Amino acid sequence: MTAPGVDRRMIEIRDLIGAIIHDASPPPAPPPPRFACGAPVSAVQLRALQSCRKARATFLPAPLFGEPGWDMLIDLAAATLEGRPVSTSSLCLAAMVPQTTALRHVEKLLDLGILHRRADPVDGRRIFLDLDDRARDAMLGWAGKAFARLAAFQRERQASGAVE
Repeated sequence: MTAPGVDRRMIEIRDLIGAIIHDASPPPAPPPPRFACGAPVSAVQLRALQSCRKARATFLPAPLFGEPGWDMLIDLAAATLEGRPVSTSSLCLAAMVPQTTALRHVEKLLDLGILHRRADPVDGRRIFLDLDDRARDAMLGWAGKAFARLAAFQRERQASGAVE
């Protein structure tokens, strides 16, 4: 026999533990984003795009390609799909320009409301940068449409018998 109220308290503790376990379990993964063009976008595709952009400098002089803001947006869109936070220093590296130039572009994107700052909950010295929801949707929508167009172009070339 148990003391009065102990059974009730044990049930409360059991329910509390169940609620904690339920809250701690990760949410189900969202489906790949789909936009007006209907094409899902993957982080792998965006990372491939980054790689192609970096490779341009092996063929032509790097100063011809001055789009650090665009490189930052591609990096942040890919990181969003990967569920990975991006620190300010990491984003500056993705821009492939000197850090002072990259920081100016970060500030410009912040001023335009395209990026938001977020403190690292573990390391108070570090700041993470996130795309604004509308900017994220725009980047992923553009990427979906761009990759869908590339795929359609490839299909057309194959159908016409064009040599690869």
